[in-house]
Order: sequence, then structure tokens, then C-alpha cells
Amino acid sequence: MKALYLPFAMYDAANDPSVNPTDFSAVLGQMPGVIYRLFQAAPKDAVRLTVVSDNCSLIFGVERAVLETSKPPLLNYIHPADQGRLATALSASAHTLGCCLWTGRMVQPSGSIRWVHLTAQPSPVSDQGIQWQGLLALSLPPEEPHQAVMELQTAPSKESSPTPPVPTTLPSRMSDTARSTLKMLEPNWHYSEERLALKHTVEERTAQLQQTVELLLDEVVERTQAERDLRDREAFLHSIYNNVSQAIFVVDVDATGEFRYADLNAACEHMFATTSDRAKGKTPEEVLGDRIGHLLRQQYQHCSAQQVSVVFEEVVPLARGEQWWRTQLTPLQHPDGGTYRIIGNATDITHQKQIEKNLKRRDRLLQGVAIAIQHLITHPHLYQSIPMVLSTLGTAIGFDHIYILEVGEWLNASEIVDADPEVNSEPVKCPPLKLAYEWGQGGTCILAPQSKVDGPWVNKQQTKAPAAFPPI
Repeated sequence: MKALYLPFAMYDAANDPSVNPTDFSAVLGQMPGVIYRLFQAAPKDAVRLTVVSDNCSLIFGVERAVLETSKPPLLNYIHPADQGRLATALSASAHTLGCCLWTGRMVQPSGSIRWVHLTAQPSPVSDQGIQWQGLLALSLPPEEPHQAVMELQTAPSKESSPTPPVPTTLPSRMSDTARSTLKMLEPNWHYSEERLALKHTVEERTAQLQQTVELLLDEVVERTQAERDLRDREAFLHSIYNNVSQAIFVVDVDATGEFRYADLNAACEHMFATTSDRAKGKTPEEVLGDRIGHLLRQQYQHCSAQQVSVVFEEVVPLARGEQWWRTQLTPLQHPDGGTYRIIGNATDITHQKQIEKNLKRRDRLLQGVAIAIQHLITHPHLYQSIPMVLSTLGTAIGFDHIYILEVGEWLNASEIVDADPEVNSEPVKCPPLKLAYEWGQGGTCILAPQSKVDGPWVNKQQTKAPAAFPPI
């Protein structure tokens, strides 16, 4: 920091009788700026210029004698937009007795504007008075950083002859104070130790920030790739989810214990005869009706309460007919142990159920045939065995009643409960012809004359039998 403020000590060395004025002027003429002194008598008083060097006209636009005679406030030469920053910087410097650094615009009486850099070191001179001394140098845009220095060094003073050549060695008669001052002045005098330390700190901080930015960029790239991989996996799983033959559904369990559908895959949409969007957020009763919804709710409650997988079979009445499904429910639990979601998958087993039903029917028929054959063997009289054989076979097939009409017997339609309206209500006389055996679809076996095979009593479901079979 001394290199910033010792120029004024060199300026005071002019009073040293051992210094050659010509040599001193030559050294002072190569200074890259104006040496000045400021004074403020009280905190609220103006900061005034009291001393300036000869080359002040390039910056202030007036001669040294005018400035030192009038001692004007420094702010009179500062651009209005920059006065506030300079006043704040000087006030803080006076309060802390720290160095004042400021860059801004100065306005000359002619209206010309100069960008300058001010460096000032304060020191108390009285109870309330503060004195600053330092350097004021031109500051131009970055593309011309040395133009101001060169212009200030080459500008001749109006009150003196052109500046003599700069000596290559220090004057031999210069005092030790002035000699040490000049030795401390380097060409880059405006880079103080503190500013160099600050510059080094900024460079280190910039390097750290750059390293941090590079790490963040690497992390962003990794996260972007991870998100892309996640989206690919989600798309892959979603394609499987919506194309498997199994019906998959998701049921959310809210805080009140209510079950609401969260999602259905395509097979489940076909099973429930609805869409996932329509079913989302609805209860089982709202989606499948009260009867089926109530049965499913019981299974959901058992799975949620016991927190175990549940497997059950259900029959779903649809417009295209009844369908059987084997369903498995799997609960998902909170860390605290409660069930918050149920994953269900159902498999259509309608075909298997039909096969089982047909096998059972065939078994019953075979058992009935076996019993009928056994009865015929043990009862060789045909007419006595026919009622028993027909009754056994009809029961095996699944018929509820068997009607045996004797030749010439009358049978009124009024004797039949829920008779088909297409059946003629008039009595039907069966002529004495050969008997034929017909099984009515739906559960009735009818024995009728051969001539009445295509009559109203063939393939009709009867639910009321005569009081007794007539003898044959």
C-alpha cells in the first residue's frame, strides 16, 4: 500500500534543499496521474482540494494555481451520476481510516468528460478534520488502458517549458527520503499489495467457481442420461403393462380406508367394460355396481387388513355373458406398516370353467347310463323299466321333470306352469301310434307319440308333472 501514497511524500520532498528542482520536475513529470491532497474540516463539510501537482490541467481542465487558490469542493468536478458513490466512499474512508478507491467520471469546465481512478489514504489532522492524499489517474475503456498515462506524461504544462528528458539515474543530491520514495515507485504503481492480493483471491475464487460449474455440468449430464434411461424403462414396462393378456389394476387406499381405482391396463378395461380414465378415483361399487363391487370390497378389505396376498375366483356378469376370473391381490405397505395400495391381476378362466362344467355333465350322464343299464339288466320287462330309465337319464342330463303321455291320453296346457304363449291351449289328442322319446331343452323329458315329435310339446320346458305316471 505504501506505493500508492508515497508519491505525496516525494512531492513534499520538493522543500528539501538537497533536491535539484529540475531533476524533481523531470521525475514528477513522468508520474501517471495527478498528486493531490484533500481536506474535510468536519464530517458534514465539503471535501476540498488543497494541493495538486502541475499536470492537473489534463484531468481538471484548469491550472494548478486556480485550484490551489480557490480550493474548490472535489464534487464540483465529478459527474452528477457518480457524486453519490464518491461521497459514500470518502465517508467510509474517513470513518474507518481505510484506503479510498473509486472510479468514475470527471467533468471539466469546458464540458469534457474524463474517466478517472482515484486512490486516497486518509489521516486525521484535528479533532474532526480529515486529510486525504493520493493519486488521480485517467481510466479509459479496456481497449486503450495506457492511453491516459501516455497522454498525461506527454502533455506539456502551460506555465513551464517542455518537460526535460527523464534521467536514467536518481539525482545524486536527492535526500534519502526522496530516493527511497522513487525506488518504491514501479511502472505498475497502481497495483498495490492489497489489490494484488485481491486479484489473486479473485483468480482463485474464479478457478474454484469454474471447477464447481464443471462438476455441476457433469452432474447435469449424468442426471439427464439417468432420466432418459428411466423414461426408456418406463416406456418398456408400459408397453408390457398394456399388452399382456392378464388384467392388471391398481387400487389406492386413502387415509379413511376407502378403496379407489388408480389405473387399469387394457385387458382390465376390457374386463370391467370401462376405461382407466373413467374408473380413476372411483370406488368398486361405482365402477362395477353394488353386487360385484361389494364382493370385491370384501376381498380388498381382507387383503388390506391382513397385509397378505389374496387369491380368489369371481364370476363377472357382462353383456356378452358370464366370465370367470381368478384374481390375486398384493398389498403395498407404508414404512409405518399401513397398506396404501393394492396391486391386482386377474386371469380369464371362463374356458376352463366351461370345460369343468362339461366334464361334470358328462360324468353325470355316464353314471345315469350305467344305472339305467343296470336297471334294465335287473328288470327285463321293458314297459316297467322305461319310466325309471327315462327318469334316471333325465336327471343325469339335468332335467327337473319327465312327462310320460300314454297313447290316446289328453293333456291340457293349463296343467303346465308358465306355459309358452305359443302353445295351443286346446287339448291335444294323441293318436294310438308308436311312442317316441324327446328331451326338452332346459330340463324336461317328454314321452310323446311319434306323430307329435314336431308338435307343441316337443322341446318345451315343463315345470309341473302329473300326479302319477300312468301305467304302460
